Amino acid sequence: MDAFQLLVAGVLLIEGARRVIHWLHRRGWIRWKMRRGTSASLGNAVMGVQSIFQPPVRDVIEVRMEEHEEEDHSGDPPAPGRRE
Repeated sequence: MDAFQLLVAGVLLIEGARRVIHWLHRRGWIRWKMRRGTSASLGNAVMGVQSIFQPPVRDVIEVRMEEHEEEDHSGDPPAPGRRE
């Protein structure tokens, strides 16, 4: 097999796997979609590291944490998809 045939076979294999996984997801046998919200936690982690090098960022982190605490104690029902 030359490189082009190997590339075509790889693309076809990946596309076939993608279609099978999508079919399994539609039938409810597996969970394919990722939950949203991972970017927010990643952003907070990056801001934590950034606060070491830029101290004013610490104020932003403190405000975000206060808002999060207020949201938790507001008495409102939890947001959809959020476990308590």
